[in-house]
Amino acid sequence: SNEGMLTRYLHTIDHATGATINFKARITASDTRHPITNSNFLRGSCDFFAWTHDLDFLRQNIERMRTALRFALEEFSVQELKHVSVPWVGHGGRSGLSFSPDGKKSLRPGLGVGNNYWDLIPFGGHDAIATMYLYDALQKLFRLEHAIADHPEWQIKKSEKTAHLDSLAREIRTDFQKRFWNTGTGRFNGWIAVEGRSYDYGFTFVNLEAI
Repeated sequence: SNEGMLTRYLHTIDHATGATINFKARITASDTRHPITNSNFLRGSCDFFAWTHDLDFLRQNIERMRTALRFALEEFSVQELKHVSVPWVGHGGRSGLSFSPDGKKSLRPGLGVGNNYWDLIPFGGHDAIATMYLYDALQKLFRLEHAIADHPEWQIKKSEKTAHLDSLAREIRTDFQKRFWNTGTGRFNGWIAVEGRSYDYGFTFVNLEAI
């Protein structure tokens, strides 16, 4: 849910009269979604077809790929904002820890949920790496849609929105260069949290692949 913090669980077990259940643990960070999943599915699918020219694979998956892109663009408000903004509770780019002046650590329930492979740091919010992956996916799918249109013998229905993919990718790149650039450090920030704070820890995997 994007509406608020999870506060309770309801467990319903049918036909369990007389049974005893012992819970070993309950993981409170229950939302493990990543905003990069759709983009990486698209990137992997496009790369696989580029390597193999497997038309059966493409025929079976092209509509799934188009649907994955539509979901990502709508879910993360990409058409409007020109970057990935993660709306999910706990994925706002704020740490799940806080420290008092004397160094005592406190947990902040509902914050700091991981957003990608680098899940020891929050990312999310206005997410640079998720935007990079989506930009790459748009470019790859743009080229693939052009190939589909150029090869009617593949017997794959062509998309009517090919030009839109290219123009949106260019708009995303323009926004990225301004939004995530840190003039103080001369690097790109990893993300900008929902309250507006930017985070730059010298991410090589952001700066080497930056768009």
